[in-house]
Amino acid sequence: MSRQPVRSALYCVLLAAISGGASPELNVVQYQKESDFGVVEVIDYDLRPDDDTPGLRLLRCGDAIVGADFLAKDEYGIDQSAFLNFAIHQAVVYRDPKPERVLQLGLGAGTVPTFLRIQNIAVDVVEISSEVVEAAEIYFDYVRITNDSRGTLRQGLENEPLPDGSVNLGLTFLSDAVQFLDDGLRKNGLTNQYDVVMHDLFNGDNPSWTLNSRVFAVIRDNWLTSEGLFLLNFMGFHPPDREKDAQLADEMLHLVSPTVAVYQSLKSVFRAVRCFREVPPDMLPDKPANLIFLASASTQLLDDREPFPTPTDGDYKDPPKLSPFWAQKYFHTFEITERLEDALMLGGIMELDDAYTDEVHTALSDGYHELLLGIYPPAQYWSHVVDVGGRALENVHSPEDTPAREEL
Repeated sequence: MSRQPVRSALYCVLLAAISGGASPELNVVQYQKESDFGVVEVIDYDLRPDDDTPGLRLLRCGDAIVGADFLAKDEYGIDQSAFLNFAIHQAVVYRDPKPERVLQLGLGAGTVPTFLRIQNIAVDVVEISSEVVEAAEIYFDYVRITNDSRGTLRQGLENEPLPDGSVNLGLTFLSDAVQFLDDGLRKNGLTNQYDVVMHDLFNGDNPSWTLNSRVFAVIRDNWLTSEGLFLLNFMGFHPPDREKDAQLADEMLHLVSPTVAVYQSLKSVFRAVRCFREVPPDMLPDKPANLIFLASASTQLLDDREPFPTPTDGDYKDPPKLSPFWAQKYFHTFEITERLEDALMLGGIMELDDAYTDEVHTALSDGYHELLLGIYPPAQYWSHVVDVGGRALENVHSPEDTPAREEL
């Protein structure tokens, strides 16, 4: 049965911002702590204060927005992610056969593991920042199950209830992701491999030391089942359609080289690799976006037209464009694998570090922050001096008068 209303995801606001839409108004900073990885903040604000669009709660770590949720979660439901890429990650629940065990590298706000756990999928999470875990637990309803004997945060109990009364399955490990992977199952107190491993590590940049063939091989050999799926989220440019705009394709050839490098590294390890954009390839083709790589040692992945076939009724019958259900239903049509294959033929890049020139790094960083500045109050984004504790913030610069934009 369809539940209304359905919310369009955060990408709608990004599109409005890029096209000159108004910047949202900041309301409250709920949480702020210094960490080894930058300031961790939880911020509530209105997307569009002049209408009834629900506000967002953002989780920021350093220079990155690592998670978000609608403030009216009780009304719109936990299955509606504020980020389209997270909605696509959640759609792994529709993989056939349905996964039983998932390992997620990078917690963010806990949107994906919480959703999957409610679907009775056991999700273990690895997160390096204790402040991010604390913020996710307090402000995003993430429930962490831990075990002191495994060196984690606090003692937990199996089958601890989630806020909605269902059962939480999975542990939270406070660890560097690569070190965790290298330590292996047994040293981490685990015994069974995973049906899905999700890699969503991001700190305002793609951590290249986690995106190479050696790490990918460790995941394939030690952490995934023989039919297991590796899901990798990568912020990057994609090759434009050369037949539609050859000039743009030529101009962006160097910008897409990191994406091509990751694709080639995955192909050197996995028998099957596919890549999808979180929105259609022709939407903002010159801007970076979240790219979702799917890789497996099983070639079945190549035979599946829809990697995660969604239902055809209810919320999926006619979902609004740019809503989470729309992204889950249609993301298989946003595939860019053939474009990456064509781009791969033009060069022989072997690893991401080879492709990350200063020019490419700057373009990707600027593109990412251009998207963020469209939704996130710029003065607040670049300043660590904030008013904490539920009091309204003052002197938030408008988009027309923002020193941070000039600095960027």
